[in-house]
Amino acid sequence: MSFSNPHAQNTHAILFVDDEEKARKMFTRLVSPQFTVLTAADVKEAKEVLDKHHHEIGVLITDQRMPGELGVDLLRYIRKEHPKIIRLLTTAYTDLDDAIEAVNTGEIFRYINKPWNADELLIDLNLAMNFFIIEQDRQQLIQEKMSLSHRQSRIEIMKSLISMSAAQSHFNTPKQAIRSFLEQVAEPQILAEQNATPDTRSYWENEVSKTEKMISINQSLNEGTEQAQAFISDADSMHSIDYQSCIDQVKGDLSITISVDAIDSDIAQSQTVLNQQGVTALLGNMITALADSDVSISISQQDQDIQIVAKASQPSSRFASQFLTTGDESQDKQLGQMLAAYILVSHVGGKIRMNFDDSTLSSIEATLPTTFSEGQNDMQDGMWIEDLFVLYS
Repeated sequence: MSFSNPHAQNTHAILFVDDEEKARKMFTRLVSPQFTVLTAADVKEAKEVLDKHHHEIGVLITDQRMPGELGVDLLRYIRKEHPKIIRLLTTAYTDLDDAIEAVNTGEIFRYINKPWNADELLIDLNLAMNFFIIEQDRQQLIQEKMSLSHRQSRIEIMKSLISMSAAQSHFNTPKQAIRSFLEQVAEPQILAEQNATPDTRSYWENEVSKTEKMISINQSLNEGTEQAQAFISDADSMHSIDYQSCIDQVKGDLSITISVDAIDSDIAQSQTVLNQQGVTALLGNMITALADSDVSISISQQDQDIQIVAKASQPSSRFASQFLTTGDESQDKQLGQMLAAYILVSHVGGKIRMNFDDSTLSSIEATLPTTFSEGQNDMQDGMWIEDLFVLYS
């Protein structure tokens, strides 16, 4: 492998592959005044160059007849692994059939006959590089438009969820619960979008799909909050919870491995504002959100509160990213159930915290009080909505 003229006027390099040293030297001499040139003597060496420098390369031109793999083998590899690189094949007249096949199968931008005409070679290389640059600019423009669309989608999601929370009038502090949820997922959600491979099919593409998704989430939220009303104990009916029994029931309901890290030995003497059914439902929602991997559970008493922690053995970015995807009914149901869990726990004066490593949901913590709390005023000033706009824009 060799390099030439790193100060050439074009910002992207050309990789030339030919087993003949004389051809490599000639190509470099002709082309290096305009382009940075990288060379390789065979397909194996070319792949090594691509592994290290593919982000610097705009055009590849390869000979057909070489020891080992042929030029068309390299072209197929690049088309699959580095499709943005523009591909050219240089051949002698006797290899014309190979060149025609490469053109017909979409492997190359064009072919160049050997021996080269210097002026024609430079014209072809400039055309190929210009095509690469135009395609890069087009992709960047598409990405910018998609990014704007995604920011608008995030705002619409936030507005819809706030409206949903405001309708939960039979719960204390539903807007506080939704605010906590949105604040926790804002940055991981945006990171998940940035790190994902752009694919317009996987994003909300029109108002109909957005509306259908929010209706689906709202239905799941309403179902979850209707069920949640039966999960709350009042001051006269609080009782101790058999946490191991709750975990065992969730194990039976979900096809996922659940292990118990620890349950405090004296925790059975503690009472909580959620009944046995409510704790089981809360555990189920927490574990489902982490359901791409095995989950471990620990339960302890912290001051006057019960703390439940669920950790994923192999964290997943799925939960953060699915806000922006059309997804399916099961994902929408999961989101609605998680929102319902936030509203329920906030209603009794507790908290839920989702912990992310970048865009990866690694653990969920729920804190349940042992005495019922009416909670705080549900943010009547409206400034919290402006704060969320900043997060999601």
